[in-house]
Amino acid sequence: MIFDYCVWLTSEKNNELRKITKEFLPHISIKTNLDSIKKAQKFINSMCINLPILVDLDYMETTECNGFYALQININYSSKNKVKQPVWWPNRAHVSLLYKYYDPINEKEIKNVWDKINNKECIFDEIKIMRCNNHHKNWEEFPIQD
Repeated sequence: MIFDYCVWLTSEKNNELRKITKEFLPHISIKTNLDSIKKAQKFINSMCINLPILVDLDYMETTECNGFYALQININYSSKNKVKQPVWWPNRAHVSLLYKYYDPINEKEIKNVWDKINNKECIFDEIKIMRCNNHHKNWEEFPIQD
């Protein structure tokens, strides 16, 4: 899968979600398919970022694109946040919980993931630039520069 340079909202503190994702950080993709690191840096520098951000977990669904399957949980910007939803907040915001290649995600896997989620609120407190090309185990983080 090719997403090129991406701007993620993530957290090292989402322990419950981290135990589910294991192979990648739980994240909200704010912007994807940027074709250069400079464009990713410029996008971040244009954002008005007030962290941390609290989200409410909603419902899960699976997606598929060219044999790349994802189990995602859709999220809502929490009314408990101290500032209103930012203009850069993504449409159909979600957190991916499981990735598979050329093998659909089945109902048992969905139930297994859902049963591991006890807290329906999560905090995201970090912005990252990732280059997300090919297998997700090979995605790379890039430093953010002013």
